Amino acid sequence: MRYRLLAAEDEPQLRMMLWDYFTAKDFDVTTCRDGEEALAKLEEQAFDIVFLDIMMPKLDGLTVCRALRRENPVPVIFLTARSGEENELLGYGFGGDDYVTKPFSLPVLHAKALALIKRAKGRGLTARRWTTCAERYRWMKPRFPLHRRNTSYWCV
Repeated sequence: MRYRLLAAEDEPQLRMMLWDYFTAKDFDVTTCRDGEEALAKLEEQAFDIVFLDIMMPKLDGLTVCRALRRENPVPVIFLTARSGEENELLGYGFGGDDYVTKPFSLPVLHAKALALIKRAKGRGLTARRWTTCAERYRWMKPRFPLHRRNTSYWCV
């Protein structure tokens, strides 16, 4: 399955590097160079994940993320040169799902993106087990009640 990625980055070399790498990994990649362009593209089409640089012209990544979060639960990874705990907490506070400082590893970024996409689409291991368990319990409830063991619940 091809995932749709929006990469908002003002540095042309990094923008092209992200496009090359993620296209080779079978993503449909759309790039933009500033926050206003990112918001316009987010209104035009749906994406599976968004990479936002924090320090972009016109609108910064934090403002874009805040506007995006009003209507869209798409996973957001901040790609930024800003390091430090305060900046990371600020990124999470504005609705980011992950915070990656430059320079970064493309394979690690790819792994983080896939994990967030799968979790957002409900295809993570935990979500699959819980759904199966909940469905089994719902269908078998009259004959096989939920038992308690060590303060956690499990289906029989």
